[in-house]
Amino acid sequence: FELHGWEDEADRAASLSKAGRWEELAMVVDDEILHTVATIGTHDTIAAQLRERYGPRCDRIEFSIPVTDEASAERCRDLLDAVRA
Repeated sequence: FELHGWEDEADRAASLSKAGRWEELAMVVDDEILHTVATIGTHDTIAAQLRERYGPRCDRIEFSIPVTDEASAERCRDLLDAVRA
């Protein structure tokens, strides 16, 4: 955050998250910040975005995807296969 001049935003976001005030984070973490620090996409686009953004510079990626049934497990497997491609 400091590299981009977002120290104040980082401090405010940390305070809000510690207080459990999640709804207010969107007022602090705008789209510019979000797209700089995260890769955002749908199941259909995220694998290509990750490969483009990180390419060979990354050897691990962690997803937080709820897997609640066989269909969601299959989507997760497809996503992992696409990232590895």
